[in-house]
Amino acid sequence: MLEAEFNSTYKQYQEKLIHFAYRLTKNQIDAEDLLQDTALKAYRNRERFKKGTNFLGWMRVIMRNTFINKFRAKKHRPKTIEKFDTLLNIYADDRPVFNHGISTLRLEEIQAAMEEVPDKFTEPFLLHYQGYKYHEIADHFGEPLGTVKSRIFHARKKLKERLHKKYPKANWK
Repeated sequence: MLEAEFNSTYKQYQEKLIHFAYRLTKNQIDAEDLLQDTALKAYRNRERFKKGTNFLGWMRVIMRNTFINKFRAKKHRPKTIEKFDTLLNIYADDRPVFNHGISTLRLEEIQAAMEEVPDKFTEPFLLHYQGYKYHEIADHFGEPLGTVKSRIFHARKKLKERLHKKYPKANWK
């Protein structure tokens, strides 16, 4: 299913889906969150939808499964509520505060090292770092999937090499 087709079909059933979500959650805010999670999962898996089948039914199955999974996860979370004084005593110790200056310096060094890596490697690497999937990056650049994976791998490798040259004792992961 294409993106535009998914969007128009989703908008057509959005009102029914929010009502279904409300019936499951019994709370408007939770229903809206559930609808958003469901829409995201369905969008990511829109290729799996078989054309000519019941879109609303497909979405309801995804929503019900998402709701059940969240309910099960919530059931296993601890529900202890500490008094404020207790929490204050836990965190009020003499440990030093983390200095964000170190992480800022590291970020600047990483950016400087990235500038030394050719653009044909850094552009796919940055898109992958931002959360895009390999096939989305390949489509964006019009390149084969293997080429994109290779460029991302080599960008990581070149970035590591440059950082290790400047700081051989640092632990660059």
